[in-house]
Amino acid sequence: MIKRKSILPLSLFTLLAASSCYVVKGLTFNIAAPLGAPSLALLPYGDDLKHVDIVNQTSTIKSAFLSDYYDVLIFDTFTGVRLIQMQGAKFKLARVLTLGNLFIASTGNDEDETIDDSDFIAGFGEGMMPDLIFKNIHPKLSVDTYLGSAALASSLLCSGSSEGKSIDYVVLSEPFIYNVQYNKDCKTYGSVKVVEDLKESFITYSEDKGLKLRGFPQAGLFISEKLENDKDKASLIKNFFKTIDSEMRSLERSGAKASLEELLNYGSIEEQKARFGLDYKTLEALSIKDKEVINKLAYNSFPVDLDAFGDYYSHILNITKIEESTYSKYYNSVEE
Repeated sequence: MIKRKSILPLSLFTLLAASSCYVVKGLTFNIAAPLGAPSLALLPYGDDLKHVDIVNQTSTIKSAFLSDYYDVLIFDTFTGVRLIQMQGAKFKLARVLTLGNLFIASTGNDEDETIDDSDFIAGFGEGMMPDLIFKNIHPKLSVDTYLGSAALASSLLCSGSSEGKSIDYVVLSEPFIYNVQYNKDCKTYGSVKVVEDLKESFITYSEDKGLKLRGFPQAGLFISEKLENDKDKASLIKNFFKTIDSEMRSLERSGAKASLEELLNYGSIEEQKARFGLDYKTLEALSIKDKEVINKLAYNSFPVDLDAFGDYYSHILNITKIEESTYSKYYNSVEE
């Protein structure tokens, strides 16, 4: 039975349980995730190069929904839902990993420093949730050029231009803005700054309509029907979800304390960034400030009621309402 839960205050027992760790068992199935924040959900399996692919192009993951090579995919939640319900992808939605990691960053090229329809704007993931949120918050603005992933779009923030045209703003997620801001090789070094947190804008937009939201669903974790129904691997699957849930609790609630230790042990800064799109210094800067948890990467370790979100925003954002059969039996839980 699918368990959907509203977000309630945590008891002391729950908070103590959140710090517990699980023994990570070796993988026997293949996983693909995009480079960047969502990939850190797989940090306990990061050194498994045989089974875990972290890729630079979201199109690689999108096409994987219609193949049988991967059994777990991390991808834009509602785009994955659309592939399942409209194209017959044999996957189920099991988790929502991030809730609104999206910003507008200035390259420093806009002389009046005021974003308007005359500015050249770059983005990523055309038609996916980040694009839909931007267009909903700023209906009078348009994205002039899209790249295939946030990682690729960050190159435009770094160069400040595209095919000879000056770029004024880039709609982008962290850690890629931070990476550019501290990259002295970028032409825009010293000029890049965040001008709007689109998650906060969306929360305010929703509050004006009487809705209390913590953000918007972004990265989701999907499991193949084949793996979900493999009774011989039931114990392994449950251990996998417990491991992922433990990692997400660290990333969201503790300022990534345990995750920082794991990332430090992974390898050099260059190896960390090559594998996950960020290193421990970036993770620390975007997770905690003056001992306060800030969670700039918008990690989520709580149950999410996507039905309530879809009931209101399906028409506004033109997203697919989620059918009961699209949810994994492990959605928001490790129990069937």
